[in-house]
Amino acid sequence: MLRVERCLCLVLVAVAALAGAARADDLPTIRWGYVLPPIAEIPMIFTAQPALTPHLDKSYHFEGKFFRGSPLLVTALAANEIEVGDLGFSTFYQAVVNAGISDMRVISDEVEDGFHGYFASQIRVRNDSGINKIEDLKGKVIATIAIGSAADMLTRYTLLKHGLTLNTDYTYLETPFPTMKPMLLGKKVDAAYFAQPFASDPEVDAETKVLFTTVDSMGPLMPNFVAAHGDFIAAHRAAMVDFLEDYLRVIRWYYDPANRAAAIKIISGANKLPPEVLERYIFTKKDNYRNLDGLPDLDVIQHNMHEQQEMGFTKTEIDIHKYADLSLVKEAAARLK
Repeated sequence: MLRVERCLCLVLVAVAALAGAARADDLPTIRWGYVLPPIAEIPMIFTAQPALTPHLDKSYHFEGKFFRGSPLLVTALAANEIEVGDLGFSTFYQAVVNAGISDMRVISDEVEDGFHGYFASQIRVRNDSGINKIEDLKGKVIATIAIGSAADMLTRYTLLKHGLTLNTDYTYLETPFPTMKPMLLGKKVDAAYFAQPFASDPEVDAETKVLFTTVDSMGPLMPNFVAAHGDFIAAHRAAMVDFLEDYLRVIRWYYDPANRAAAIKIISGANKLPPEVLERYIFTKKDNYRNLDGLPDLDVIQHNMHEQQEMGFTKTEIDIHKYADLSLVKEAAARLK
């Protein structure tokens, strides 16, 4: 009899273990598409410190997926290859209107460009280029990350304001952020778009100059905010709140001055960037601004969309407030108070 009871007990333990494994396998996987390194895109370092992500592999699984440009994120979202993506004012419009993803929702902040005296993205030219004003770009070649990206919109908007039209007065060369420097210094292009950390490269600083920035042009930009499929949110709301709680905890840890040295070491290792480059800007006003409660500025997104429509880059303008669900990140932030 004891032998039977013991066998029954072992069977029950095995069943419980299998049930637990099955439940673990049923966890939703949040696949997050991103573009920019390093701290500008948290997915790259999201799993670096398990203590900061207590819900990871408990209520959700996570995969960070790198894409060369944000327009490619739209394609991936439309094909359901990712659930979450770092979109901007231009690519969110593309997702909703061009790709027909009507359930896209803005759920959290990522980074802001040119906010509150913080870093503003730059169009730079070589010191010896003879280019001293925007009109001097006529007949020149400009490096941009991708057609349809926020970088593209910023550049085209500014040049159009100064009477220059793409493919008539100047041409584009699409190239990844890391190749902007060699393309510009190697005289393959006449101007290039620089975000961080590339704008803080000592050689870039020494051999090039800023022609104009975000602040000189469209004003503050929302080039990166977190967007997700609405149907995925509806199906896994609790997991998404847990995910955003972990996300905010990660951000706040990296932005805590007490953790600066350790944070730079982690980011340097993840991106193969010299620590001295990171020391020049990261977590200071030379870096992009980030809202530590995860709240994007919807009014700025709307203004950016209005400007691109006003200049004829888009035919219509959507109401971004109707495509936002900030209840998840607000709930996540409230847990961390």
